[in-house]
Amino acid sequence: MPTLVRLAPDPDSPDSLRLAAAMADILNHDDGLPPGMKVPAGQPPETAEHVLAFTRDWCLARAARYHAVVDDAGRVIGGATLSRINVEAGTARIGWFLASGYQDRRTATVAALFGLARKLGLRQVATTAADGDLALWQDAGIVADIIGKDLVGRL
Repeated sequence: MPTLVRLAPDPDSPDSLRLAAAMADILNHDDGLPPGMKVPAGQPPETAEHVLAFTRDWCLARAARYHAVVDDAGRVIGGATLSRINVEAGTARIGWFLASGYQDRRTATVAALFGLARKLGLRQVATTAADGDLALWQDAGIVADIIGKDLVGRL
């Protein structure tokens, strides 16, 4: 199962610069990323320092946590977020992406993200529903429903 290693707002690994560099490499070179994620041709490449600064600022503006998704061999294979975290209400929004070559790890990645949400005491998470996400969440053991445009899971 993939491990989630926090990069922002406060990195929890002395290896965060290496992890951010691997994340930058994915953003610079993975042609299979969704529109808006891959660095467009002609733009300066992402750097580890920029990934750390951007994710820190993004997290601070959204009451969020950003994690590198790391496989059993120590490779960064994607990113995962908990945002709009409301500990009192027990809720958050989640998001994730995986590099093209690791799409077969989606269920395990989502399960790891749900495990983190439970560890933080959250009881409900939501994301904008996309095709296949309901089945993915159910495969990860989450009871979920589509409510409006959101997929909402109870932990």
